[in-house]
Amino acid sequence: MTLLSASIRFTAKTVFLGLTLVGIGQPVMAQGAGKHELDQMPSKKEASASINETVSPEAVTVAASEVKGRLDKIEPTDLTEKVAEESAVGKAIEKTVTQKAMAQKDIAQEEIAQEEIAKDISGALGLQEQTDHTIKSLQPERSPNDEREVEYFVLPNNLPVLLISDPDTEKASAALDVNVGSGDDPLDRAGLAHFLEHMLFLGTQKYPDAEAYQAYIKQHGGSHNAYTSINHTNYFFEVGAEHLSGALDRFAQFFIHPLFNEEYVDRERNAVHSEFRSKFSTEYRRQEDVLRQFASPQHPLARFRTGNLDTLHNKNGELRRALIDFYQDYYAASNMRLVVQGKESLAELKKMVRPLFGGVKDFEVKHPPVQEPLYSDNLLPASVSIVPYSEVRQVQYRFLMPKNMQWLKKPLGYLGFLLGHEGEGSLLWLLHQQGWASTLSAGRAEGWRDGDTFAVSINLSPEGLQNIDQIDALMFAYIKQVATQGIESWRFDELKTLG
Repeated sequence: MTLLSASIRFTAKTVFLGLTLVGIGQPVMAQGAGKHELDQMPSKKEASASINETVSPEAVTVAASEVKGRLDKIEPTDLTEKVAEESAVGKAIEKTVTQKAMAQKDIAQEEIAQEEIAKDISGALGLQEQTDHTIKSLQPERSPNDEREVEYFVLPNNLPVLLISDPDTEKASAALDVNVGSGDDPLDRAGLAHFLEHMLFLGTQKYPDAEAYQAYIKQHGGSHNAYTSINHTNYFFEVGAEHLSGALDRFAQFFIHPLFNEEYVDRERNAVHSEFRSKFSTEYRRQEDVLRQFASPQHPLARFRTGNLDTLHNKNGELRRALIDFYQDYYAASNMRLVVQGKESLAELKKMVRPLFGGVKDFEVKHPPVQEPLYSDNLLPASVSIVPYSEVRQVQYRFLMPKNMQWLKKPLGYLGFLLGHEGEGSLLWLLHQQGWASTLSAGRAEGWRDGDTFAVSINLSPEGLQNIDQIDALMFAYIKQVATQGIESWRFDELKTLG
């Protein structure tokens, strides 16, 4: 039986994860007994060979022969520095967008609009009069083919709302996002944000029956769900277009006066635990569990997010008290965003939404700052080996990035486009030629409030599994080339056109 040959390599600003497998191994779990290995590795890597537009498979041999201690000279942070804080990537992208977007909308106007957004919302937070405030600078741009009407405004309680009027829709829908997630869980209450998501649906002061909302949605041909991520908790539903008002009424009460009845606490603890157990052995969950063991303990990405019977312990009814405290700390109107779509006119939708959601309380929300880096300096560089259950052959490279605030310009999407390119001369093309890989993907991975991670994942053939060193060399040589030659306006224009 052949086991996994997997590794995670860390540098000061870079995480490299290689996950490869040709057989079935023993499990590695962060929450229980398991097996993982941590090996110190060189802090720098070298690959003198570089990939160019006319690279041939023979370059593999050249690159491999020039690897010394696995890429000693190429510093992976060359790439991250291009993205961080008005980096060369950001500047190049800004310049390119300015040049190409004049016919539609100058990027400078977009940036001004963002400043106006901040001012408008900031102003809204201090408003006392009981009127809605339509934010002119923030009205969404629509495609010429989109006949729906939209409007953005802020309720008097500082809840931002986006309305969509679609007279032809057969289903009405709504979604409310709360800017809090598992990364905000108390350290002694892993999974609390997720547990709250479960408990919120089970009765309100106006509709005390725990099934009132679910029954109404189902009765009128709809569906509902929710999810908890590291930074957000999102609640949503769809229902027959004629029944939006009744569904919204029941939905809004969750954010005004939920009951959190004690009688359902243990039932939902078990429901959360069942979710945890159902995905306990998936390769993604197991891999992330191992990675969390090496993160700084106080960091949001180090936390166990789903929750189980152990983390959601309920001695003397203390779990309900913790749940209510969490709700009262984060479920503020200004910490939410609401979107509603219906067949009614914008005026009718606003008349419907305003009294229903105007009762959501508002208060100042403070997210605790992240004080620790994701990985401690004395850990880096390192290699982590993981033994999976199933047959997987994969190598994954992870890079720590500054928080991407340039969401209009999408620098991480641009980098993912370059590194994930599949055409002739690309890294994947070369690996295909050599018979070492089947697919390659690149893009933003997990992030938290103050940072992001970027990943390049390559699914390998059995031959590729035996040539990880050469793939390492080619990967960082390709990154080097992207950093020095890839930041060009025509590439951004191509990505923009495809988008």
